[in-house]
Order: sequence, then structure tokens, then C-alpha cells
Amino acid sequence: ARNEYMIERTRRILRRTVWALQEQLKHGEFRPEGFEVKFEGGRIDRVDIMEEPENNRVYVKVIDYKTGNTSFDMLALYHGLQLQLMIYLDGALQVEQKKFPDREILPAGVFYYNIKDPMIKEKIDADVEKVSQGIMKELKMNGLVQKDPEMIRKMDQTLSSIPVAFKKDGGFYSSS
Repeated sequence: ARNEYMIERTRRILRRTVWALQEQLKHGEFRPEGFEVKFEGGRIDRVDIMEEPENNRVYVKVIDYKTGNTSFDMLALYHGLQLQLMIYLDGALQVEQKKFPDREILPAGVFYYNIKDPMIKEKIDADVEKVSQGIMKELKMNGLVQKDPEMIRKMDQTLSSIPVAFKKDGGFYSSS
């Protein structure tokens, strides 16, 4: 019975992860460029890009899938204790520069996506959309984004998948 429960839980987490990743992609212009991308320093779980041919630019986003509650810590990065995403970003930028030698390759963001099965509190008669929004909020990626409002909206126009929020005046909240 325990094994059956664990198998079903794993299936549920897998289905929810696939659903969440699809939803995140729907709201932006970035598209997966590669999975398990190899570079000199390792292997990146996922690299997404957004091409802007009119500006001769390619923006690069790196996503590292994690089980558990790994979160990005700016202080740890500053002290050199959490460099994995930065090393991955550097590797992804090099890989994309080789693919697009005539374009400017720019970092867009680096994120951890925590693979989990969140439970949310909601009324029993809540509609599916409200429940879905609550789940997406719990599955929001954490990390860093380029401080460029236009590019951020192209990453996710709803801001539901990335750690960014805009004030009414267009500026960023301090928690962004």
C-alpha cells in the first residue's frame, strides 16, 4: 500500500509539473532551446531563449529543476556560496553565442523551479480557475531577472511564474 501511494504521488507531481511548465510557457515569448544542455562546466536542466531579430538580440533564461525547497539567496551569491545558477548562465550564454555568432546574447534570468505537490487552502466550491491560480502561485520560480520591464513582460505577461511585481507607477516592488 505504501509503494502504491508513493507511485501515485509521483504521478500526481509529474502531471502537475508538466501542467505548470506548460502554463508558464503560454504566458510569454520565450521558448525552450534545450534540455540537459551540456557546456564545459556541467549540464543545465533547461535553457529558454527569446529572439529579437529586429534588435539583433537573443535573450537567454536558465532554469534548474530542484526537488525540495531550494531558493535563490542573493546574500549567498554575493559571498560565493550559491554560484550554480550563475555558472549555468555563463555556460548558456557561451552555447548560444556559438549558435548565433552574429547576434548580441543577453541574460534574461536565472531560476530554480521547485518540483513539488503544493496543497492550497480553498473553499470546497471554489472554481477551477481560482484553484489553478493558487497552485501556480505556489509553483512560482525563484531567482533573478534582468531589470527590464519590457523583457520581463515578454518572459511572462501575467508575472505568475517569476518573482517580479510592478507597482502602479511601473516601478518594481522591493521584493522583486
